[in-house]
Amino acid sequence: MKKGCLSIELLVLYRMSTLLVIGGTGFFGKSILDCFRLGRLEKWGVERVIAMSRSAESLRKEAPQLISSGVELYAADITSITTLPAADIVIHAAASTEAARYISCPLQEQQNIQAGIYNYCELAKIFHAKSRILYVVLERKSAMILYNNTLYWYLKIENI
Repeated sequence: MKKGCLSIELLVLYRMSTLLVIGGTGFFGKSILDCFRLGRLEKWGVERVIAMSRSAESLRKEAPQLISSGVELYAADITSITTLPAADIVIHAAASTEAARYISCPLQEQQNIQAGIYNYCELAKIFHAKSRILYVVLERKSAMILYNNTLYWYLKIENI
């Protein structure tokens, strides 16, 4: 293989990709939409972003600058949805955005996150079998990043 061929092959692989962000109106989702708006996802060939959230339309009011050409809002709850839009790349970063609920109902919040993870994993077998999947979790005492079944980063936060 000639020098540089791998880079060209990777560019072809990532050309004209659709990125699905589950949790598209949360912290990570908004950050990804901002990067897309600024053209920072072009090097991965991302030409379309689907921001999925229980309250996807709220983004039009809260952060209209993030709704640029190529952004689609998709209102759905990952804990109960039965179909998913097609995507080449998926970032699962869904969690509750109500910090007070983590304090008042921690078990319920944990169960809600787990239900979303379980439902997505079941649906991914059908709708995203060939997608590249990044899973991001930020919980009260830990954080981790998984990419296609490989744990890349884990942090356990003590003394909180």
